[in-house]
Amino acid sequence: MNASPDIFLSYNREDAAKARLYADAFAAEGLNVWWDTALRSGEAYDEVTEAALRGAKAEVVLWSPRSVVSRWVRAEATIADRCKTLVPVTIEPCERPIMFELTQTADLAHWTGDAGERAWLAFLGDVRRFLGREVQPESAAPAPEAQIAPPPLAAKPSLVVRPFATMAGAGEADYFADGMVVEIVSALSRFSSLFVISSGSSLNLRGDVRSSGEIARALGVRYVLQGSVRKGGNAVRIAVELLDGDAHTPIWTQRFDGVLDDIFALQDEVANAVAARIDSTVRTNEMQQASARLTKDQGAYDLFLRGSHNMWASYEEAELREAISLFDQAIALDPQFALAMVLSSNACCNLQLFHFCADQTELMAKCLSLAKRAVEIDKSDYRVLAWASYSLLQCGQPIAAVNTLIERALEMNPGDSVTHWLSGWNNVFAPDPVKALSAFEVGLRLDPHSPWRAAFHAGQATALMQLDRFEEVIPLARYAADEYAAVRSVCQTMQAAALGYLGRLDEARTLDSVSYPLLTFDEACFDNVRDGSLKPKILEGLRLAGIAPTPA
Repeated sequence: MNASPDIFLSYNREDAAKARLYADAFAAEGLNVWWDTALRSGEAYDEVTEAALRGAKAEVVLWSPRSVVSRWVRAEATIADRCKTLVPVTIEPCERPIMFELTQTADLAHWTGDAGERAWLAFLGDVRRFLGREVQPESAAPAPEAQIAPPPLAAKPSLVVRPFATMAGAGEADYFADGMVVEIVSALSRFSSLFVISSGSSLNLRGDVRSSGEIARALGVRYVLQGSVRKGGNAVRIAVELLDGDAHTPIWTQRFDGVLDDIFALQDEVANAVAARIDSTVRTNEMQQASARLTKDQGAYDLFLRGSHNMWASYEEAELREAISLFDQAIALDPQFALAMVLSSNACCNLQLFHFCADQTELMAKCLSLAKRAVEIDKSDYRVLAWASYSLLQCGQPIAAVNTLIERALEMNPGDSVTHWLSGWNNVFAPDPVKALSAFEVGLRLDPHSPWRAAFHAGQATALMQLDRFEEVIPLARYAADEYAAVRSVCQTMQAAALGYLGRLDEARTLDSVSYPLLTFDEACFDNVRDGSLKPKILEGLRLAGIAPTPA
């Protein structure tokens, strides 16, 4: 038996069958595992166990309803926590000891030993990081994000909020924890004294096994907020921990208890406490500004969260229709729910834009009505103004009125990435491509690892096409086409047109999603530019590339 194993496995004896799955799986990966079945007859249990525990590079604690009440398991976890070797995993839904609530914990309650299962592989990667034995693919190309240089540290106090752990386990309850993160980020971003990474990049970190320090450096921020959400009946508990990314140390922890009936007050309490801790100069009036309410109806709020989750999940017809249904149910419960109205309006826009609806006249009438009603109800929420501006633009409303709304939204919250993204697209369609590029650049700095990064790049490519900066169009359009299937054809069409202008004809003809005549969606997208200048430019580029015929 090796006195200095790679992994010390801590578990309750009643979970021995599950512990063996882990021991065998680690051993199959070439990792040296110590667990108490390895004790030889006559060895002193306490002495050998403590020596193995203190010598192990990582302690994997298997949390279950039995191990959380085990004096031995809790003691072993405490020692590992002090030694900074703790790598916990939940093997069955349970309420962990309070001192371990804030420790990032993998959820493998569903795992039955499949060595290729995604959640297991993510956890295995986390263990290997502790051991300094990461597996590097020999010939894997770096991910696009890996090629992006880490941004410089922001000039003012800056932070990112990691996805909150869900104590009830992954899956159905994730939407609630994700919604909590979105609302807290939204509240924090209103503080002009802070630089806050947008919730898009925050939620994209779910499952990321990097340390908080590594994430802070990658995003160019100093602080990392992480936490957990536990919901039971009408009760909610939020536990948060603020980490200094440079020092890799926690500087503040706190637990907040509240009820679903007053969930917004609880969100505000968390946001204000974090902001005040980071920057003591946050003023009272800014804190009050962060206390906006969405709805007083908890059922409507739950439907809203589910609709938002569906809407951002994809741009497929089924998900968009489900999102609209959930938003409309929320509006039926609270007819003053303005944010639900504008998101339902935007989902209608996307159904129209992607040509998922036969009766587009009726659909766009609903889109216009919802956007106008939302603005009439609530002009104090920057999100309502920003999303309404996009819907109104797609419905053909005057550019001046649209710009007034988006500019007001940016004044209210200059730290929201999505508002800058919407501003960018509005200016693409206006068109004002210089202003569009500026908006996209700011949005990406706020949300550098956004799950919608490809949509940002599609917008940048379109603006650059309008400015005849064809060399710059190509890599951005290529990235968007590769990463964002919904705009693959339109981005490859722009790419082919740019190559045509540059005389790179062979490259243009290898792009598989380019067609002439243009696809219905591509034509609608190019036609959305108000002055009608983009579509002829695209067609001329395709003609130069030999893809479109010369006009008679």
